[in-house]
Amino acid sequence: MLPAELRHVAGRLTDMLAKSKGSPSRVRAARTLECLCSHISTEHGQPPGKDDAIEMLTKVLHLILLVPSESNKLETDVKGDEEQQEEEEEFLVALLSLAVVICDGMVDEHGFTCAAPKDMVSLVRKLKDIILQANNNNNNNTFQCLRTVKLTCQLVVSMAQLKPMCIKDFTEHDFMDVLSESSFKTLSDLDNCLVLFEADDRYQYQVTKTADEPLVSLVKKAQQLFHKSNDKNLVGNVLA
Repeated sequence: MLPAELRHVAGRLTDMLAKSKGSPSRVRAARTLECLCSHISTEHGQPPGKDDAIEMLTKVLHLILLVPSESNKLETDVKGDEEQQEEEEEFLVALLSLAVVICDGMVDEHGFTCAAPKDMVSLVRKLKDIILQANNNNNNNTFQCLRTVKLTCQLVVSMAQLKPMCIKDFTEHDFMDVLSESSFKTLSDLDNCLVLFEADDRYQYQVTKTADEPLVSLVKKAQQLFHKSNDKNLVGNVLA
């Protein structure tokens, strides 16, 4: 268990994530909670699979599932509520980043299995939808799209490493096609430019805070995990 003080702070921050839409405090709470989780996993050597981390990850994944669909976003745009739309996008990025930190440093396979939705397909579909929407986004907020895609790819990798069995759900929903390098060419070019020309510190921090690997590297890592799983399945079928 976490020390009492940290549990109290983490609990308050986790509760703040469920605040009403359009509340900037949700984004601040998610970012602060991410920093706290990173501190716990690196400084305190928090063992994996603990109840506190499982509870946090359960809520974070649930909130990711509740992210409005594209049709909901279009409805919001018609109403002219652009500020709320921007807050929703920032909140999604913060949730994805927090989920990656928890998956990579605070839970093991058992902990992730407990935290993940019983219907894993719903999460797989949501992550696929997030990538497609961000990659097909025609607005000018390309840095936001890059952050979203990189963090989603990183979460896919983290999930596949924690629970290899979920790769079957990814492959059955054509994630290999979604993660094709050609589909990310524009964002990959932008990602390379940020590295080559040392883009503004504000954007560099936002893009690389969690998913600090190049987008191409993240895509290849996910593809390798999928291919490795498929090869094992083929061998198993042959031996059977």
